[in-house]
Amino acid sequence: MPSDAVVAEFKDNVKAIRGLDKEGILRPNLGEASLESKFGKKLEEIIKKLEFLATYSDKVHDNVLNQANKSVLGILNSTNEQINRDAGEYINQSDQFISQVNEHLNALLMQECHFISAAIQEKGFLQDEGIKQAYENAVENLKKETDAIVEDVKKTTTSTIEEAKVLASEIEGKARRTAKGVSIEVAQKQFTDAEKYHNTQIVRWSVYSIIAFFLFLGAAFVMVDWEFDKSLKWGVIYYSAVRLAILTSFGAIAAFCIRGLKSHLHMKEHNLHRKRIANSMEAFVESAINDNQRDYILAHLVNAIATFGQSGLLGKEENTGSKMTIESIMKNIGPGNLDQ
Repeated sequence: MPSDAVVAEFKDNVKAIRGLDKEGILRPNLGEASLESKFGKKLEEIIKKLEFLATYSDKVHDNVLNQANKSVLGILNSTNEQINRDAGEYINQSDQFISQVNEHLNALLMQECHFISAAIQEKGFLQDEGIKQAYENAVENLKKETDAIVEDVKKTTTSTIEEAKVLASEIEGKARRTAKGVSIEVAQKQFTDAEKYHNTQIVRWSVYSIIAFFLFLGAAFVMVDWEFDKSLKWGVIYYSAVRLAILTSFGAIAAFCIRGLKSHLHMKEHNLHRKRIANSMEAFVESAINDNQRDYILAHLVNAIATFGQSGLLGKEENTGSKMTIESIMKNIGPGNLDQ
């Protein structure tokens, strides 16, 4: 067993290392030149190891403790020297300082096994026959606890999946109702805006038609009193052709304006038809018993909106043209997309 003086000296050296100025050792204020990244973590490991050795320093041989004390004292001296250096010398000697500390740690490693043996003997691991049994019991208990945890996780997972299915079903139902309400509101707003637009266009084209009609009549009355030189050969034919061309031009303008007026009157009636169906859509859809019936009713309502028929304002030729098919409409607002 070592003497009390050697043990006290060893513990004092360890205590001195533990109380060193870490800021002075690492000097983080030097930025990249500091030892914070290179030596900071290692310094903590050294202190932790030395505290372990100090705990069992009175359980090892005197020679072992003396050799270990030399290494600890070497680490202490090297560290104090590094702390006392100025900035320039600190930077220049940083690598050498780390190398010196590593040498002392390597020397200390030769004595460390004796301290570990002392710790094992102190804990009584070598004499206690119950350790093996305690270990086996601990493993068995751990296995039982693990099995219980796994079973609990399975039950919790199953319960969570069932709750998720119920929640998904509720969310789907809410999403259907929300999508239905939003689409109807948007359609109603669009049809209302379209009605305002068509009313404005009807007024505008009515004014255009009236102006064009009076221009046609005015030109006709002017041409009644429009005299021409009858001595000119072919004069009657020439001036008649000129008058006919002017009247035809005004008549074409008046006909175009009337046609535009009829088109907007037709679109207004079509829009009123769509608006009535859109306002009744929610009542029809709410009358459905299940989602399939609701989607079926919605599809037919959309078909009714798209197919207006004849208003009587446009002729067959004017009423022909490209039309949006029901299939293309249902791709965007049909049951398939409403379910998503």
